[in-house]
Amino acid sequence: MNEVLVSAPSNGRSSRGRDVVPIGQVRWRQRARVKGRIRSMRVQPWANVASLECVVVDDTGGLVIVFLGRRQVAGLELGRWLYAEGIVGAHRGYLAILNPEIDLIADDAGGDTPGSAGASASREGRGKRRWWKRG
Repeated sequence: MNEVLVSAPSNGRSSRGRDVVPIGQVRWRQRARVKGRIRSMRVQPWANVASLECVVVDDTGGLVIVFLGRRQVAGLELGRWLYAEGIVGAHRGYLAILNPEIDLIADDAGGDTPGSAGASASREGRGKRRWWKRG
């Protein structure tokens, strides 16, 4: 069973009990809570300020989550499973959630997260080297 490892602070207006929607079913301008794995990350300038962009995927599709003004977010790394909640919009032609509320999911010691074909292979490929460190 998956358990939430860390939750972002909430302003009290969010409904953490919201149902998880498959990424392939999210709609533009609708509030959604999705569960997925971080497939890629990059720091990209936006209005002369660095922003962290993460592509989050599940079995049905993918979307971009963007953290404005951030070069890194503690706990986010390639292959990490998470819940992200926010209003779905568009960013560079893709569906995106800007500054989402996130809940990190603890890694299962015994194997893949349900519905994650190939996730263990991607975890094995990860070394101790972090994406934001050089050397």
